[in-house]
Amino acid sequence: MKRLLPAIPLLILIIIVFRSGAPLPAQDSPFDIPEGYEAPDVDPFPDIAPEDIDDPFETERDVAPLAPPPDAVTPEEGRTVAPERPEGPEPRGLYARAQGLGYRTEGEVSDLLRHFRASSFNRLYAEARTPYGLAYLGASEPTLRTISEDNPNPLSQIAQELQDGETLHAVVSVFPSLPAVSASRPPEDSPVARYPEIVNTQLGGGTAAPDGAVHLDPGHPEAHEYLVEIVREIARETQPGGILLTGVKYPGSNWGYSDGAVEAFRTVVGGEGPPATDDPVWSAWRRDRLTEALSTLRTAIHEEIPDATVAVLVPTSGMPPRNWDEWLESNTYAEHMQDWIHWSREGVVDEVVFEVHERHTPQRATIASWVHFANMNTSDAAPIISIAGGSNFIQGLEVQYQQVRARGAGTILYSYDRPVRGTLRGFYDGFGRLVFRSPWGRPVPGYALQGDPEDRHFAMMPSPPARVEAPRPVLPFDEGREEREQLTFRTPTPTPSPTPDRIVPDEEMLRSVTLANGNVVEVYVLEASADRITVRAPGGSPMVLSRRSVQEIDPPL
Repeated sequence: MKRLLPAIPLLILIIIVFRSGAPLPAQDSPFDIPEGYEAPDVDPFPDIAPEDIDDPFETERDVAPLAPPPDAVTPEEGRTVAPERPEGPEPRGLYARAQGLGYRTEGEVSDLLRHFRASSFNRLYAEARTPYGLAYLGASEPTLRTISEDNPNPLSQIAQELQDGETLHAVVSVFPSLPAVSASRPPEDSPVARYPEIVNTQLGGGTAAPDGAVHLDPGHPEAHEYLVEIVREIARETQPGGILLTGVKYPGSNWGYSDGAVEAFRTVVGGEGPPATDDPVWSAWRRDRLTEALSTLRTAIHEEIPDATVAVLVPTSGMPPRNWDEWLESNTYAEHMQDWIHWSREGVVDEVVFEVHERHTPQRATIASWVHFANMNTSDAAPIISIAGGSNFIQGLEVQYQQVRARGAGTILYSYDRPVRGTLRGFYDGFGRLVFRSPWGRPVPGYALQGDPEDRHFAMMPSPPARVEAPRPVLPFDEGREEREQLTFRTPTPTPSPTPDRIVPDEEMLRSVTLANGNVVEVYVLEASADRITVRAPGGSPMVLSRRSVQEIDPPL
């Protein structure tokens, strides 16, 4: 009997719990709202005073706009300096992963939509194509193991059950198409097994990218054709209101060396063999291939769903660039060939989603800095910030949402199955009223700065020079071999504004330029400095060449 005495309090507690009759949450949802539950009028989260964080964009100093490059359109003439908030409702996105808690079963779909509405979200981003397979039973590629015949197309179920003002955005992994660990024995119906010639390879032959996936090569023309059919199928099967394209990048500057891509490049520019990784013409060509891929996919999407919103995901790291030199040297532009500034200006995408997955600390203003930089450079495309919920407690998450929403950008919470650090139960009951209670947007600072490196203001990228001649189309891959000695620069690269040693005003003088790789091109020289030369081919866009890549210019400068 004495041995049982310590267990008596525990037995009493168990009896009280069972007699209380309280409803139990769903076993597969750690943050489930019980059926029939009505949210209290009182905010379950206590009001938390905003932390006193120095806003690097609030200043009384006089500022001077950057000088535009020669013959360029000034920012005031070219586009609005302070972008206006896009028309329509505030984008409030919730990201659900295909292999996480969310829409693996019909019950999970019901829970997902209930939590989605309880938190005042209006966009549901759901993965439709991942490197691991499709999130529905498709006929063209492998399907995720979580998809069964009992629930063959959960995305279609979600689209049918959404209400007015709610939209489904299908997330499509574009070039990453297979886990690297499966590359030795890929599934028979995967593109890597069926079309190994379009697989992206690095210089030296490797196919396993740093992100752990095998990519298709944006430079191979047949890769575009394959992806168009995949995107068409996803649009037909899921009928989303928008599509978010992810993985639209090269894994690094030493990637893009599939035989078909190198042959396509050499057909246009001449020469033989794989180009050097730091060849500026090769880098510009690869950026152009990404732009072409985006444009082609956008056309295919709109043919299936005319009103669909097309967005592209841009990963970020650290603080954004502060000037043109930092932008040209950034990983986004120089390594991954993602020229989203050009995509925004040319209307290739409707929205740019910046993946700023940072942990909040009072000393950092990373997210606020990226929102400011995005607002100044996305032109007519709408900026949206993806916030990593799983890296932040609720207080830090609230501050990050304030920093983004106050500047008029949209938001995406990543991700549904791990929305916040710490306790999850009841999270979605109070999240919406916590982070969406303040007004959306305030005036964005409408100026561009130059100055000391410690300054956290960012220069607005100058508008590109206006075209005088009609752009010359890219040579078809099976034609134009007799024109190998003449290179046409078709590149989205804008012209930076370095401090020149010498300006060459006579743009009409055609010069013959011998590059370090032996290619001879005919171009107009727009500007020359100690370390770079800005040129433009007839009918092409401006291109920046380093002095090291140029052997001779005739007639000389």
